[in-house]
Amino acid sequence: MTLFGPTDARLPKWFREADWGVKVNYYRTSFLPTDLGLVEVEAGGVPLKISSAPPGGHGMPVPGIRAATISLRPEN
Repeated sequence: MTLFGPTDARLPKWFREADWGVKVNYYRTSFLPTDLGLVEVEAGGVPLKISSAPPGGHGMPVPGIRAATISLRPEN
């Protein structure tokens, strides 16, 4: 799983130490504007901001691949 976050954000300890069953690569970057293409959904009572782009990007779904962007910024 590859995650991108803002340069000033760090993954929480509980997230870094969880067993996700896959390798997690997290990159802090400024190449994405804040909240660009994000929508809020609720999963298990937790609000998440995820990508509004279709799986595979550019409108071209890739079978078996699911893409999402999760915002780690706290809600103010």
